[in-house]
Amino acid sequence: MTDVSSTVPLKVRYIYRVKKTVSVNDWHRDFRQGEEVAFYGASEYGDSKLIRFTFVTLDGNFKEFSIEEDNVRLWNQYFEEVGSVPSQLSSRQTSPR
Repeated sequence: MTDVSSTVPLKVRYIYRVKKTVSVNDWHRDFRQGEEVAFYGASEYGDSKLIRFTFVTLDGNFKEFSIEEDNVRLWNQYFEEVGSVPSQLSSRQTSPR
């Protein structure tokens, strides 16, 4: 996997609110409308046209979803920036498990 976080419009360690539900074929890992998640990075894997986004919920659970590279520009249809991760959360959530 190649880290491509610097090439996507989301900011690492920033909180985003989900604007509309994103289903990832795993009901307990779906991104639900109104949920707030912290963005922790993006990576390119397998097929170089897929980008995997890694998020952490505010209670510390990791969520990921993949999107075609051409659709990354549509991120603001699904997420809105809330602000940076508070320091007390940042120190608990340093890397995906």
